[in-house]
Amino acid sequence: NAGAGFSTYLWSNGNTTQSINISSTGIYWVRVTGMNGCKNTDTAYIKNLLPVPSQFLLFSDTAVCKSDTIILKTVQIFTNYLWNTGSTSPSVTVNSPGLYWLNVTDKFGCQGKDTVTVIPKNCFKEIYFPNTFTPNNDGRNDIYLPKAYGSLDFYHITIFNRWGKKVFESYDLTKGWDGNTRGSKQDNGGYVWICNYRFLGYRTENQQGSFLLVR
Repeated sequence: NAGAGFSTYLWSNGNTTQSINISSTGIYWVRVTGMNGCKNTDTAYIKNLLPVPSQFLLFSDTAVCKSDTIILKTVQIFTNYLWNTGSTSPSVTVNSPGLYWLNVTDKFGCQGKDTVTVIPKNCFKEIYFPNTFTPNNDGRNDIYLPKAYGSLDFYHITIFNRWGKKVFESYDLTKGWDGNTRGSKQDNGGYVWICNYRFLGYRTENQQGSFLLVR
């Protein structure tokens, strides 16, 4: 681009516009004429052609479980990002299938675009409730802790002893029962649990069962 404000332009390739587009290395000159008739020439030497960014997304195609999330991100660092979601961050978290694209600008000002197709998949979703636990501090099976396969957005478990007295309650799947209530060890034997939970995108489930405490 030779800049605005001149009356005429003449490039080495014969163009007479203010700017030209090039696609090869070489020497390019432009002669301009000012409004007062004065002329001058300037030259640019294009030494290298840099490749545009391509195939920079971590996935070309990937899958997501219903209502789960997946993070789409690049394998390189760029100066600017623009996703078709409107985000300008290096990564986006998506929870629905579809075609996602990202435009990037690298440190040289080169721009590129890459796409990823997110397809839906059926995923196993279940909570497993152990039928026995042994809180004897041996480092194995010391905590009664259900295990969820899938993403939960609600969880509530209550545990009762054989007389119907509540001995434990939690809304956090990562926090289980250690066999104590208010600092007192509970007796060996059977206990009953009631659990309400909901996987992301699904209805609330209600389950109940029992297990043995063995020290």
